[in-house]
Amino acid sequence: MKKCISLVLCLVMLLSAFSVCGVVAGAADAKKVMYVTNTSLDDELVKCTVYLKKKVPIYGGVVVKVAFDTNALELVDGGSYNITDKYGDETPNVPGMYVNDFVDGKNGEYSIGFLNSNLNESYNTGSKDKAFMQVTFRVIDPERDATGIEFYCVEFSSPDEDLNISHNSENPQLFYKTIGKTVFKNVETLADGLKISWKPTEGVSYYNFYKKNDAGKWETVGKKLPATQTSYIDTELSNDETGTYAVKAYNKEGFCATDYSTISAVFVKATPKLSAALLTNGVKVSWSAVSGADYYRLYRRVVNDDGTKGAWTTAVKKTTAKSYTDTSVKSGVKYEYTLRTFVGSKYSAISKLASVNYYAAPTVKITGVSGGVKLTWNKIEGAETYRIYRKYNGATSWTVIADVSADTLQFTDKAPKSCRKIFYTVRAFTKNDGSSKFIEKSIAYVAVPQLTSITNTKNGVQVKWTADANAEGYRVYRKAAGAAKWTYVTTVKTAYYNDKNVKSGTDYTYTVRAVYGKYYSNYESGLSIKYLATPKLTKASNVSAGIQVKWADIAGETGYRVYRKTGSGSWQLIGTTKNCHFTDKNVTDGTTYSYTVRAYNGKTLSAYNTSGLKIKCS
Repeated sequence: MKKCISLVLCLVMLLSAFSVCGVVAGAADAKKVMYVTNTSLDDELVKCTVYLKKKVPIYGGVVVKVAFDTNALELVDGGSYNITDKYGDETPNVPGMYVNDFVDGKNGEYSIGFLNSNLNESYNTGSKDKAFMQVTFRVIDPERDATGIEFYCVEFSSPDEDLNISHNSENPQLFYKTIGKTVFKNVETLADGLKISWKPTEGVSYYNFYKKNDAGKWETVGKKLPATQTSYIDTELSNDETGTYAVKAYNKEGFCATDYSTISAVFVKATPKLSAALLTNGVKVSWSAVSGADYYRLYRRVVNDDGTKGAWTTAVKKTTAKSYTDTSVKSGVKYEYTLRTFVGSKYSAISKLASVNYYAAPTVKITGVSGGVKLTWNKIEGAETYRIYRKYNGATSWTVIADVSADTLQFTDKAPKSCRKIFYTVRAFTKNDGSSKFIEKSIAYVAVPQLTSITNTKNGVQVKWTADANAEGYRVYRKAAGAAKWTYVTTVKTAYYNDKNVKSGTDYTYTVRAVYGKYYSNYESGLSIKYLATPKLTKASNVSAGIQVKWADIAGETGYRVYRKTGSGSWQLIGTTKNCHFTDKNVTDGTTYSYTVRAYNGKTLSAYNTSGLKIKCS
């Protein structure tokens, strides 16, 4: 008996030659009596059909012997039918007979036959398109190297004859319809499984793909894959699981190769989610954890303006965290990130890419100035515009107050509400790539009082400014000519202040800051004045030339202006002098006049005695 080696889940049909042994002279040649075909391979059942050729006389009976590997296959059914006698009468569905069976080593041989009890009559084999016998096998071990099935036909002359007749096993007619062995190409680790690829097999009609289960047995996981498919993706794998695979090619008749290859690989699961988000000072890359991972490795590359991409570089070599902040990024550059999961020295495929256009957040400085709040910020590489935002304390959303060009790095908000805590920020914008994050800064804004006037009064210097309804007070500062720093003078609640602690002939500059709680406004550069004391009138008298007025000398003056009025009329300038006296010659006897004097220095005038000195001309 011939021992053959089988294929996984595939049957190579062997159409045997056979020997016709018997006592009847002129027995038909074996090749003219029988032929075998394989009809189907369904659900791991192999069905073979034996045909007897047309009108061959059979005496005694027919025995078909079949040999196969019983560790790979088991015989589950056999039947014979369509036997026609010499008169042409057909006997359909004649049951087959398991005449003899035995197991020899790993091979089995069964004799299946039909017996003719009347040796004086012969039976014809019937039409060649009618089956004599169908035999069904079940695949019991797809891992084994089992054979195709061998069939032999024996004619005998007596039902009492030993049915275990020898046959010509040295010269069977073997009809192999085989296809070449399929060779694996490679295994690629994907984010969600292993992709097993093989080289195309010549003459293939379809492939069957197999995987070893937990019990170490082969399972068909890809059945009748089309000839155009030369890969299979196994997504039913746990992290750090090893998959072992085999593949067989079949031709259109359902025959496959007599050999096959296996391949094994370890699957390391990639993170299913990777994202990159802008921070004020970098990019935060986050990912989903993979159960069983020992650590992760993060990679980064640059995407150029023309779409080309740089080489991957390692952003962080080894981390067990689920995020990483990349602070080595440059503003105006697009980056892509990917991640590998590591289990020991084994690693996953790269994750899905996460990309981000990084623009640094402008660093904003804010200052309360005369007329509003001034913002300045640093230049951001790649920015095309800047957008300025404002919100008051307690507000939940920002208000856009301005958009400026990339060349503008400052802005003055001229419409903020005074005596409020105000938040400001600036974002860099590009037309196509989005915007930067932002850094907010706050200021307790108190409007700068606008100085409106500074004058010399009877007893000092008076400064005035615009009032702020929400201000709680005003701080007044002064510095004399040549002083480098302001000197705090006092705090008042009015919108003016009279400084009495001054010296005539001295130059003074004043400024004011509004007060709101513990916050102060900024201040103006100030208003300046030379303080000239009010001249003190000492005497008015009639003299031969008219009326003479005298006063005390004032420090810092360059001259005096003399004024006169009659009754309740207004003061009229009547002359100037550098002396401390003045004679009014344009007077009329009997008329009462009032006189007063103002010191001057350039355009600066002192205050004056509003009542003056009265005298009647005589």
